[in-house]
Amino acid sequence: MNRTKRTWITIICIICCMMCMNMAVLASESISNTTESTENNSTMTYDISLKNWNRRIYDLSFNVQGMDSDAEAIRIYAGIQYHLTDSYGDVLEEGMYIDADGNVTADTKGGLVSRDLNGWYVLWSKPDYDKMSEQHIYVQANVTFVGGNNKHLSVAGLSGLYQSKEDTQPIQPMAFEDIVINVATEVDISDTEVPIMSGMNVETSAFLSASAVKMTAVYGDLRDIPMAVQWYHVSEGADGTKVETPVGEPMTQMPYHVPSTEYHTIASKNTEYLVKVFYTGEPSTAEAKKNTNGHENAVSDTEAIDQASYRTELVKGRIDIDVMLKRLPYHNDTSATKFSYRLYRFDQPNQVIQGYTPYTVYTVTFEKGGTQLVQHLSIEGLDAGWYTLVPETPYSDFVEIADERWDNRGKDGRIGSSAGVDFSIGQIVENKYSWEMIRYQGQDTKDSVGDNHFKVTYKYNEALFGV
Repeated sequence: MNRTKRTWITIICIICCMMCMNMAVLASESISNTTESTENNSTMTYDISLKNWNRRIYDLSFNVQGMDSDAEAIRIYAGIQYHLTDSYGDVLEEGMYIDADGNVTADTKGGLVSRDLNGWYVLWSKPDYDKMSEQHIYVQANVTFVGGNNKHLSVAGLSGLYQSKEDTQPIQPMAFEDIVINVATEVDISDTEVPIMSGMNVETSAFLSASAVKMTAVYGDLRDIPMAVQWYHVSEGADGTKVETPVGEPMTQMPYHVPSTEYHTIASKNTEYLVKVFYTGEPSTAEAKKNTNGHENAVSDTEAIDQASYRTELVKGRIDIDVMLKRLPYHNDTSATKFSYRLYRFDQPNQVIQGYTPYTVYTVTFEKGGTQLVQHLSIEGLDAGWYTLVPETPYSDFVEIADERWDNRGKDGRIGSSAGVDFSIGQIVENKYSWEMIRYQGQDTKDSVGDNHFKVTYKYNEALFGV
């Protein structure tokens, strides 16, 4: 054999060896979650793999086929924060049996779904180790468990082979709890549109509480999730694209309301924000990430786990006045009849009207020859504040029936001379519709369904007739 031929044979052998090494590495990675336990000249393997990240379902599998063991029972525990499902994600109930694929079976030789003080587990009584193939058990995190990185399944020291099913400790444990995993943590934050009454004080606890971002935990209690909420003011850049500018400091506890630096802005103009939620819990280890098929709850100040838009819109107040006559005026055919009202505005309630207190006069007119007994007057574009309507002495021979005056102030509509006196435009009242973020007394919205105008009704009779 010449030197050139020997050289090529050597190169080919080296390449083949390298390919074999690579194949061994790939095989090793494919079973990276598997743990082996050797005892009594027998081997059992057990493993955890991810079934469904979003549904938080994991596959606990083990293989004891051909084992030389006198253990009469096998117990595999799900874990305190977990329950059992089949391979389709349907929850299993106590007393059901499962087959090797983890699905419900009528065969009582299968695993019995059971429960004790340590949580859910599957029990095999007197298993035939010569026939028992690889067994799968599907475990799902409870909805009350917030999740997180570097978590553990099963119950320490309780899963494994038992001498008898009555025993409390296994003679050959399967330490599933030693395999670290990640469990999805999720929040749901909703897009929000907040009406703000023009001229109102947005620093009140009532407004801040009602206008806070609406956020819920998909799993567990929101207060138990380590996270930070950052607000961004959205504006239009020179090229027409949206620019996100962080405002305020990251918020780590509820309520997540508009940062105080933005109070003046939202009280004076329509504004748009973006609210982002960042996970701030324990970072995932490389092992947990690999055991969960690359999934993790990313700890980041740039990669949000959820986000939503938050828009504010200024709204104005409105007063609707109904003026009602008991009958048409005696001189209806010869002249019009007018009724005037003074509207006073104050920044605080319970203010006394003085001779110098400013006011605006609004007039309702029943035209000559008219046939209507009711006329309407709308006073629009009002800022938040406290208002009082004062009827002026009617023209002609009419007098007000004061004890029939009516308004719809807040929850407590009034009848009598106090109606239309000292009421608040912009007072936060109970929402009428489920989609409402905040509802104000007197609000006049772009969608008439959400209107809540302040209303006052005045009734009059001519003095020529009995009142």
